[in-house]
Amino acid sequence: MAQPVSDVHAELDYQMLVEQLPGAVYRAIPGARGAWSYVSPNRRLDRVTKESANERRLGTSSRDLATVAGVLYGTIGAIGAGMLAAAAPPLIASDAPGSRVALQTLADTVEGLWQWLEPVPFTVWAGGVARALRVHLARTEHLHTR
Repeated sequence: MAQPVSDVHAELDYQMLVEQLPGAVYRAIPGARGAWSYVSPNRRLDRVTKESANERRLGTSSRDLATVAGVLYGTIGAIGAGMLAAAAPPLIASDAPGSRVALQTLADTVEGLWQWLEPVPFTVWAGGVARALRVHLARTEHLHTR
């Protein structure tokens, strides 16, 4: 039996509404074993992110790695700066016999963080950003040549 015209229009209106949503929508069946099914079409996400579902799936792990590396790079820098800000002024002002040795140890520790440990996550982060920019610029160039 064919659907009434009003039901078809309502279904099309609903589909257009769902396609305008900026994120992914799921439909869930209640219960402990209820299934989740994807509702929101990829076409909308493609328009928002300017990449296909396959590109998103393939690029996710490298983007996640670059993001974690960038956060780690900033965290290492902040730890070194915090150590210097908290411990260096009292050691500099102190006349205690071991203060110069403690200050040198602090400086060596921060140097180790900033000069030896920090470049590793920085390199991973910079490589991830360069890769993302290369892909974005290639896509932009491809769109302009059409």
